[in-house]
Amino acid sequence: MHSISLLTNMSKIIRRLLFYKGLLAGGAVLACCGCAAMDQAAFQAEPPWACDARADAAVRSEDWSLALTLHEALLDRDPNNCLAYYHRGFIRGRLGDRQAEVDDYHRAAGCGYAKDDQLFFNLGMAHAELGQTELALSAFARAVALNPANADNHFGWGLAAQSLDKPDQAIDAFRRALEADPRHHGARLHLARGPASYTHLQLPT
Repeated sequence: MHSISLLTNMSKIIRRLLFYKGLLAGGAVLACCGCAAMDQAAFQAEPPWACDARADAAVRSEDWSLALTLHEALLDRDPNNCLAYYHRGFIRGRLGDRQAEVDDYHRAAGCGYAKDDQLFFNLGMAHAELGQTELALSAFARAVALNPANADNHFGWGLAAQSLDKPDQAIDAFRRALEADPRHHGARLHLARGPASYTHLQLPT
């Protein structure tokens, strides 16, 4: 069986890179950019939950302790703000409390914020970092179901499948990642470096 360390190491790299990608774009990539930074599609998909400006600013400046305090204060005032649970989960993950991160993602989904594939991608990565690879696989599958056009969702599924010694499923997921984004270097790399059965595949050019 492949070591879980492969998945956890990749998850940390992906989460870090996409976090800064989201900051630069000013959007809601992986819900890392503050609660009020949701894009229009997200507002259409879910009720328009929002955070205050200070909470946003703390997340954008990566002041995780302040961000946590402000989100907890918001949830004290508005315990039905499902998006705030999601963002508090991300913050807790940045502070190293992976189980609390997972718990908040489940709270967010359970109270109604369940149409955002980015939540389930993050949930999959958090489960992976806890060594809960089967749960990670399920979360990535949910992310793919919500947004099959996102190559990272397929890539996460492939990493989890590879860690669980499910090469056929991993191959399929990495190939779907490349179909969604032919420039996805992670999927291309894993197909090229995987077992011998991976190497006969024709990669998109």
